[in-house]
Amino acid sequence: MNTKDLEYITVVAEEGNITRAAQRLFIAQPSLSQCIHKIEEQLGTQLFVRTNSGITLTYAGEIFLDASNKISKTYRDMENAISDMNNMKRGRLVVGVPTLLACQIMPRIYSNYVQKYPGMDVILYEQESKTLESSLIKGKTDLAIMALPLGMDLNYETIFTCEMVLCAPPNHPLLKFVDPETNIFDITQLNNQPFILARPHQKTRFVVDSILKKAGITVQTALMTSSSETAMFLSVHGLGFAILPEFAIRYYQPLLPITYYRIDPKFASNWTVVVAHTKNDYLSTAAQLFIEEIHALYSGGSTPLR
Repeated sequence: MNTKDLEYITVVAEEGNITRAAQRLFIAQPSLSQCIHKIEEQLGTQLFVRTNSGITLTYAGEIFLDASNKISKTYRDMENAISDMNNMKRGRLVVGVPTLLACQIMPRIYSNYVQKYPGMDVILYEQESKTLESSLIKGKTDLAIMALPLGMDLNYETIFTCEMVLCAPPNHPLLKFVDPETNIFDITQLNNQPFILARPHQKTRFVVDSILKKAGITVQTALMTSSSETAMFLSVHGLGFAILPEFAIRYYQPLLPITYYRIDPKFASNWTVVVAHTKNDYLSTAAQLFIEEIHALYSGGSTPLR
């Protein structure tokens, strides 16, 4: 059994489905099933219960997964310590990041970092924020770039903060409630209007729900999507309103005929992006220098633009 086997079991447990796990691991489904069967034979026990709706861990599987997470974390700490010992001549840094932030802020950070430290292998782990928090705690990643709020077991440093703004369908009759001087849309007028919303477990949804609650309105869910880009396109095509981070909209303005409006400060909530790591755990020199590179690029909380 090796670290790859541990990774296979972990991903299958996270996905609860062999097909999705195989796709995420970029291997054939029969090969993954054979690997799991081989590990179960070596251990002399079943790690998963297979049902029509998917697979779940047995009690033995839960014990295996817990041990696997500890082994993975110890292995990552060892790699980081050796990398530090070699003065960054060689090493690996695993950075978790949601897709939205990966395409908008990672290119500059990654480019600058690898130019300074060409011996470092930077691996991007792209997942939703909920999975990224878990991956940090389990030691699968060294750092994660994501939005607040975070769990209690994590430390973070702020990268930037931006407004959440309202994206409205073009020529919508309710645009008469926009103050032309301040560009503030009176969102209290949007009760029962169709909205394109993030999924309930996403950080942007948490912020949007807070804004709607402050405004005292209930909206209709036209569609849920995990992609801010999709929400923008749908809104531009008249399918509903969307509340999104301003920097994301400004990033896509050259490509889309997007118009957005500010939200009254008494209802508004900001969207804060941070770089997070676990509390009281070893933070490698590679990770510390990566954080320094982030702050150098986004000093003063400036938001990323094209």
